[in-house]
Amino acid sequence: MGDFVAALYSAKLVPKAVLDQMLAPATTRDGKPTIYGLGFFRGGPIGRYRELQEAGHGGDQQGVSSLLYLLPEREFGVVILSNLESQQSSLDFIDLSRKIYDVVSSK
Repeated sequence: MGDFVAALYSAKLVPKAVLDQMLAPATTRDGKPTIYGLGFFRGGPIGRYRELQEAGHGGDQQGVSSLLYLLPEREFGVVILSNLESQQSSLDFIDLSRKIYDVVSSK
């Protein structure tokens, strides 16, 4: 999954214009913005952190929880895969990802 994030940011997987489109909030038929891009959340529990726009995709199901967390303006990403089984886990992973960003960006 780390290679996936690196490929997104380096334009090896899709051109930058496509990534920008994937990260842009979609709109409903009547033009109202949603919290979703194309495969990425851009709202709800993910919004802005340290003045940076967040994006991500997470989920919880029986036996597993995961999160792909991005700060596209910094080309920063965190991938967390776990065998936790809580509906709260992927939300907790957002906080953990933010803490990881703080540690990495302070160096």
